[in-house]
Amino acid sequence: MMQTTQLPGFRYPVYDAQKTFRALLDAIARPGTLYPIPAKLQPPAGLTPACALASLTLLDLETRVWLPPDWPAEVEAWLRFHTGCSFVAETKSADFALLNANQVQLNAFSRGTTTDPETSATLLIQVADFSSGPKVELRGPGIQTREEIRPAISAQFWQQWQRYQDYPLGIDVFLFTADGVLGLPRSVNVELAQEVR
Repeated sequence: MMQTTQLPGFRYPVYDAQKTFRALLDAIARPGTLYPIPAKLQPPAGLTPACALASLTLLDLETRVWLPPDWPAEVEAWLRFHTGCSFVAETKSADFALLNANQVQLNAFSRGTTTDPETSATLLIQVADFSSGPKVELRGPGIQTREEIRPAISAQFWQQWQRYQDYPLGIDVFLFTADGVLGLPRSVNVELAQEVR
């Protein structure tokens, strides 16, 4: 059986990393807008290709990563092999966390401090799609008036967002399907659609 660390990373490292980084930058600059991540790779079971590509782009020797305990060990081995990142047991110590949509508790992660807001965590969250969740409206920087989205994540996530984000404190989030990303910077204001109609 093939060892997970033998699974390749980027096929074209410079080109794929640049392309993925551009998609991530655009997604966080224009909240609620879906951006494709078309580069191809074979990630370990448990990671979508888009989230895997983002991980290879964002993680490095200096980043501390938290993974849910029930995730396959192959994911940690693959990320460690290709990025050199370290892994932490405590969520509050993480610079990045990889999660599935049903595993998110925003208040488990650091949202920075008033003197060092940049020490907050960034969450990479895998969702099934961008069309079957509760309807939410986004407002804030990067959005002309409002943006309506429906990623497959629970209403509880958005309620946590409303309670826990307090810009400049807060957590930046990327939502991934198999081949796309949607960015949610901490500066975004969220309203559940049923609450505003």
